[in-house]
Amino acid sequence: RLTAVKSGHIPFYRLENIAHSAPDGTFFYFNLQIMLFDPRNSKSGFWISVENSTTVGQLQQRLTQQRNELKQEVKRRKNAEEELQQLNNQLEQRVYERTLELAKANEQLKLLEAAIVNTNDTVIITEVEPTDFAQAGIVYVNHAFTRATGYSYKEVLGQSRRIFQGPNTDPNQLDRIRESLLKRESVHVEVINYRKDGSEFWADMTIAPIINEDDELTHFVSIERDTTKRKQLETELLQAKKMEAIGLLAGGIAHDFNNILTVIVSYSDLLLRHFPEDEKIKRLVTPISTAGKRASNLIYQLLAFSRQQMLRVERINLNDIVLEVEDMIKRPIGEDIELTTKLAHDLWLIEADPGQLNQVIMNLAINARDAMPQGGTLLIETENTILDQDNGRIKPKIALGKYVKLTVSDNGIGMSHEELSRIFEPFFTTKEMGKGTGLGLSTVYGIVAQSQGGITVRSSLEAGTKFEIYLPKAEQKSKEAFTVPSVEEDTKSQDATILLVEDDKNIRQLIQNEFTDMKYKILIAENGKEALDVSKSFDGIIDLVVTDVVMPYMGGYQLAQELQKVSPSTKVLYITGYTDAVIANHGIVDNNENILQKPFTLNQLMIKIKNTLNIAINSS
Repeated sequence: RLTAVKSGHIPFYRLENIAHSAPDGTFFYFNLQIMLFDPRNSKSGFWISVENSTTVGQLQQRLTQQRNELKQEVKRRKNAEEELQQLNNQLEQRVYERTLELAKANEQLKLLEAAIVNTNDTVIITEVEPTDFAQAGIVYVNHAFTRATGYSYKEVLGQSRRIFQGPNTDPNQLDRIRESLLKRESVHVEVINYRKDGSEFWADMTIAPIINEDDELTHFVSIERDTTKRKQLETELLQAKKMEAIGLLAGGIAHDFNNILTVIVSYSDLLLRHFPEDEKIKRLVTPISTAGKRASNLIYQLLAFSRQQMLRVERINLNDIVLEVEDMIKRPIGEDIELTTKLAHDLWLIEADPGQLNQVIMNLAINARDAMPQGGTLLIETENTILDQDNGRIKPKIALGKYVKLTVSDNGIGMSHEELSRIFEPFFTTKEMGKGTGLGLSTVYGIVAQSQGGITVRSSLEAGTKFEIYLPKAEQKSKEAFTVPSVEEDTKSQDATILLVEDDKNIRQLIQNEFTDMKYKILIAENGKEALDVSKSFDGIIDLVVTDVVMPYMGGYQLAQELQKVSPSTKVLYITGYTDAVIANHGIVDNNENILQKPFTLNQLMIKIKNTLNIAINSS
């Protein structure tokens, strides 16, 4: 640059902030300006101007330093901004992800809330304090709760669970709940709770503690289900099984007693018949005969309960039976009881034993009378009804289908739960000693069951009792009952040969004596196998076989088949203390012609034999 000035190429040149080191080591700055005297003549010489620029230089240096620092700051801030942007992006991503998580959690909460609100199970959430679960305040209930109890949300908010408890709530179950929750354990119980209107219902409850992330107990939650119907079904099923077991026992006892009573009744009647003028014998024996016949009636009722007595089924209109019984029961029930009937028009026909249904209505009417000592109303109703999938579930042990329903209800004293659970048991009665046998309602139960029907009963103390009986609609016309009329004794029958087959020694001896008196030719055997041997060794025709049904080695039906293979004209009369069900199991179909049910009198036996023999003689 200096050469350029000297040569005249440029007029002047200026250098600024030239640093120079002083002897003391410090720096100072100066500006140097070179200019030609005569710009037109490069050889004219030049001026050199020097000025101190230390301050300016320092400022310039500082400015440069600051500029560099500023650049560094800008760079740092840019880096920070980039980092901040990166962090911001990360934060936005985290916020986005968290928002999605919250949205998903909210959806799950809404789903859970909807499930709790709409479930058919009751949900109750209570506070922790006080520690007694029954005392803790309610903070939440769902819609199912209001439907199940009748309480609104506002009515129970802050209330304790004691408002659901009553006299039949089991305190032992409440203690179980308390003990488990104090241990922070879940517990499952079934208790009786009470609705707002005071009615009882069974609640199946699962109660659990609610524990947060900090292991703190915050609330209790109870999931409950109304199991009243299930409990009723279980109770009725157990009752049905118990009744079936008692029925089997009663049937077995009845058979044994029938054999014993046959001997008692027949021998007492035999004594009275042989000594009609002897007052002492009449005075001593008549009570025996009367007691035997009363015992026979009890056995009959036991057989009715166990569904094992012999029925005479006919196609009937139940209204006819009600009208017939209505006139009969007006006097027994008394004038202080109003008898009302509501009979359905166009009532379906049923297939049943008219006499047995008569007894059913009579027994229920007498039972109602005894339940209304101060008078009241007895209502008898009939109607057609159909048990389907909807209403059939509440009628256990009754098949779905078409039924004629008989309802007998009263507004008497009613029954407790315990009495209701035993009402159909034989010999169970709530009446005073001597005022009932305890077989009236058990007889009703057995007759209805044997008629392929069902029976339900509802009752509560001071609210009366209602019996509902379901009898199947008759689908096909049944055969009319056939009874063999008595005929005049034919002298030819006295020449008949009779084979008596009976495993009971006393009955065998009793009948043998009577046959001898009647001049019949008698063959005796203890069982079917022995009877076959007797018949083979007998040189003649056996006109009639009088045989028990169930015997050791060979039963009566098998014996009759074997004998009739050899002599088809041989008639058979079955005598049995067993029931029609047992008889049917042994292959015998009862047409009431050839079966005599124990206990019987000798007179009844002789009439049956003479009728059978005369029919055989007349037909031949």
